[in-house]
Amino acid sequence: MYAAKKRKISGLSGLELEMSLTQLRKLRKTLIPEEVPESDAISTDTFSDRLDNMIALLESRVNDPLV
Repeated sequence: MYAAKKRKISGLSGLELEMSLTQLRKLRKTLIPEEVPESDAISTDTFSDRLDNMIALLESRVNDPLV
């Protein structure tokens, strides 16, 4: 029988994950806050919002790799 191979959730090794997170944080610091009209504020995710979500997801994987 074949041994079960454990699959990485993110597809990144620990070092790759750390490097990606570092680069995303640098990118986030360079962004100028976006002005979103009040009528669009509810339904529109800005690039900054999506980037913040991605950073939070990667941070959770760094802190708890089993999640």
